Amino acid sequence: MRMQDKANRDSQKKSVGEISDQQEQQPQDERKAAQTRTFTRWMNVFLQRRDPPVEVHDLFTDIQDGRILMALLEELSGCKLVRVNLYSGTI
Repeated sequence: MRMQDKANRDSQKKSVGEISDQQEQQPQDERKAAQTRTFTRWMNVFLQRRDPPVEVHDLFTDIQDGRILMALLEELSGCKLVRVNLYSGTI
């Protein structure tokens, strides 16, 4: 019986530890989501000034090609940035 009691206590400790890990992870996930929403809204405020206006819907996918980041930098700096075409289409 003693071995079984010890095994039960160990499994309870593990499940309590897993629960506390989940409880710690949840606020981090919520904070990350809130920061992503906030930064996306902040970007959209500046990007709405563009002609035509640009809007970010999904922060991580929309900025991958760099076009929206260039537009944001132009709005923030007030300067037109030079665009470089790295793909000429010829080999």
